Amino acid sequence: NALKARYATGTICLGITYKQVIDLMTNEKLQNILYGHQVLKNGLPESLMGVRLVITDSLPLVNIGTSAAPKYVRVCPMWVAEDLIYGVWENARFHMKQPDPKIDTLWVGVTFGLGASRTREETVVSILCDEGFAPKQ
Repeated sequence: NALKARYATGTICLGITYKQVIDLMTNEKLQNILYGHQVLKNGLPESLMGVRLVITDSLPLVNIGTSAAPKYVRVCPMWVAEDLIYGVWENARFHMKQPDPKIDTLWVGVTFGLGASRTREETVVSILCDEGFAPKQ
């Protein structure tokens, strides 16, 4: 609803972790036909309720508590795919080096920049998900 209120149209994506996939797979309402769903009959679908799921463990944890009493939650981004652009910066630099003790070895590398940007900031939403992380005492 947050994206629809912002007039977002296109492919809506949601980043979730593997732990959240397991939580979805064990959700009784998504498994049981009595709730009108049974969408998990053949495993987790690519999209759920019109939202494409992107599964990754690269989602950050943020502290929403205080320094005295920290509370960490996962930030799950939701975005419209058509409103993001991805690019590689110009002027990639290639490097070749032969290590001193080896005459039959050649190291090759490339240095370049890449990144993504929002074309419409209002079509990216951060959802905070409590996965039960507690700091070590």
